[in-house]
Amino acid sequence: MQLRDGTVLAAVPTKGLFRVEDFTAQLLPSPPEVKELVRVLFEDSTGTLWAGSEQKLLARAPGADDRLSTTRL
Repeated sequence: MQLRDGTVLAAVPTKGLFRVEDFTAQLLPSPPEVKELVRVLFEDSTGTLWAGSEQKLLARAPGADDRLSTTRL
């Protein structure tokens, strides 16, 4: 998926979440849940990145580091 700032992200099953730049993929620091099968990546109107796996919902606030964290609903 492409974020509004132009960053391209890819979720790879059993590997994690990657930032793709200039034909290079960089693994982003994430909790183990991200290595599960990520079903959806979504950037909301505030710029928060959401990742939904089979077991968890994770989020990264705009301006935060690259780490996704588990979110409570």
